[in-house]
Amino acid sequence: MAARIQLNQLSMDVLLGWPKDERSAKQTVFVDIILHFHALPTGCQTDELADTICYRSLIEKLIAHTQAKEYRLLEYLGHDIYQFLKSLLNDSLAIAVTITKFPSIDALTQGVSFQCGDL
Repeated sequence: MAARIQLNQLSMDVLLGWPKDERSAKQTVFVDIILHFHALPTGCQTDELADTICYRSLIEKLIAHTQAKEYRLLEYLGHDIYQFLKSLLNDSLAIAVTITKFPSIDALTQGVSFQCGDL
């Protein structure tokens, strides 16, 4: 049996944009993360936090990581988040990261998303 933890619409303020002036102020992006377990985490049987992933800690580390950087491309940000999560988590997990931003482009009503990962 497989399982997943899904973090939905994590709001993050990052320095992002192709021209330098666009990176002069942080903009909000939304991050969706899927952590796919190939087998049920032990926490399903023990009800202990130590037997699964503490997503609060994961989110805090991710925010600290991205706050220290500038990103020109949405694709680079998505891949950086993916690599950072892979460095923190067990190799037995598959990870998918989706980043969505809402640029000021006429007729674009639902934003732009980039997804990368193992899924």
